[in-house]
Amino acid sequence: MLADSGGEPRSPSRPAASETAGKITNQINVVEGLEHAPHALRGLFTGENLGTQLVEIESWPGEPA
Repeated sequence: MLADSGGEPRSPSRPAASETAGKITNQINVVEGLEHAPHALRGLFTGENLGTQLVEIESWPGEPA
């Protein structure tokens, strides 16, 4: 359970009023390849990434992409 800025409880699936009003945005950074994961992780601590960091890796052979 989360709380919004007014202290009212809300579920994670229900966005807060500030999120729906466009006051809060989320930056998503995606790097491709597991070999770039160390740099992506380092960016979380240096301020290079201020949002969500994803590392995209290939799917296993035989699995849909």
